[in-house]
Amino acid sequence: MMIASPSWDREQLDAARIAAIDVFRTERMEEPLEAYLNNFDNYQGVIEDLLETTVDLTDLDSTALDILTDQKKC
Repeated sequence: MMIASPSWDREQLDAARIAAIDVFRTERMEEPLEAYLNNFDNYQGVIEDLLETTVDLTDLDSTALDILTDQKKC
């Protein structure tokens, strides 16, 4: 016996979206600032390299394989 898949109307989807945004914001605001700053410091250079390598993300096709297989950026 098959179970019918759930279906949501526009209002339900909007309410769920707003609730998810609120949960996300609350969780981010409750995280320790030090954890954010450490992660920011760790990944700032990685993002800068990504933007430089891809010419501000405009050249992903020719660089994607190199970027995705670079172990030091994982």
